Amino acid sequence: METMKTRIEAVSAQFKDASKTTFVAVCIPEFLSMYETERLAIELAKQEIDIHNIVINQVCFPNPVETCKKCVARRKMQDKYLTQIAEIYDDFHLTVNP
Repeated sequence: METMKTRIEAVSAQFKDASKTTFVAVCIPEFLSMYETERLAIELAKQEIDIHNIVINQVCFPNPVETCKKCVARRKMQDKYLTQIAEIYDDFHLTVNP
């Protein structure tokens, strides 16, 4: 047990050392994913684990030449969440991917 405790403490210390470890969250621009990402960021901050990067996947980039009503509607919905994510995480590095 003592050996395990020592290892756990070492891993915990490494996770809390921002020069060695950072956490990159990945989400999609939808309500549930945004909510879960916020919960994750709060919990990691409580544990003093660095998290300043969020990758936003599955973002729709409609073709301006061949307009698809479904794609345009989806992007409009995503824009709402992309705006909220940008406001909530204004000091984070956000990467938006298709």
